[in-house]
Amino acid sequence: MDNNENLFYQQEYYFWSAICANTVKISNQTSAYFSELPLPIFNYIYLHQGALISDYEKAEALFKKQTKPYILVVHDQILSLFESEIITRRLVFDGESTAMILPQGALSQYNSPPPLNTDFQIIQSNERLEDWAQPLITAFPVDSDTDESDSTVTDEYIRYHQRALDKQTNMVHLVLFSDQQPVSTLTMTFNNETARLDDIGTDIQYQGKGLATSLIKHALYHCHQQGIKQCVLESSSEGLSIYKKLGFEPIFNYYSYISE
Repeated sequence: MDNNENLFYQQEYYFWSAICANTVKISNQTSAYFSELPLPIFNYIYLHQGALISDYEKAEALFKKQTKPYILVVHDQILSLFESEIITRRLVFDGESTAMILPQGALSQYNSPPPLNTDFQIIQSNERLEDWAQPLITAFPVDSDTDESDSTVTDEYIRYHQRALDKQTNMVHLVLFSDQQPVSTLTMTFNNETARLDDIGTDIQYQGKGLATSLIKHALYHCHQQGIKQCVLESSSEGLSIYKKLGFEPIFNYYSYISE
C-alpha cells in the first residue's frame, strides 16, 4: 500500500467516524459505519485492499443483528475475491467512485481567493447547517423506493454533522449563496496537515454554471491559508474530469453495492 492510499484511508475513517453514530473497526482493512437511519445511505462496510471474506462476514453480522441495510464499498484490487459473495447476497450495484488526492505542492497554485461574480458570496456555515444542507436536497435526491423523504434524510444528515461539530471535529461547512439563496455547498474536514472534501453539491436549478468548481477553488484557497499540505476526496465518475482539471490525481477505485 502506498502512502497516498494510506493517507486516504486515514481521512476516510476520520470523517465517517465523526458523523456516524457508531464505528466498528473489524480489522485494519475493514470498517463498519452505522447511522440511525434504517436505510442503506450512511450505513457502510468499507473493504480496503487486503480485506478478507471473514472480515466482511463479521461486519455484515453486525448489520444483520440490527436488521439494518448497508452499502458495501469494495477496493478495486480485491473485487474479484468478493464477487461470489456479492452475487450470493444479491447485492445491487450502486456505482463506481475514485479516491483522489491533491498532492503536496499542488495547493500553492491556490494562493489567492478565486474571482467570484458579485451576485454570489461564499460563507462559512457551521452555525447554520440548514443553509449548508439546502442544496443537497436536489443535488442528491433520496431513492424514491424508500419510505423516507428527502427532507427527513437531510434533517438527519444535519444532525450527524452537528454531532461531529459537538465532538470538536475540525470541520468547516461552506455555502455559496446567490441573492441570499444557498445554491452550492461542500464540507472540509481537517486532520493533521490533510483536508478531506465531502458533500460537494449544487441545487439542480443552478447546475452547469461552474458554481461547484468556484466553491472548490475557494475551499482549496482556505486549505492553503490554513497550512494544509494535501487534500483528498472521493469522486463520482461524473466529477472525475473536473477534479483532474483542479489538480487531483486518482489513487484507486471503489465499487459500491446495496444490501436491502
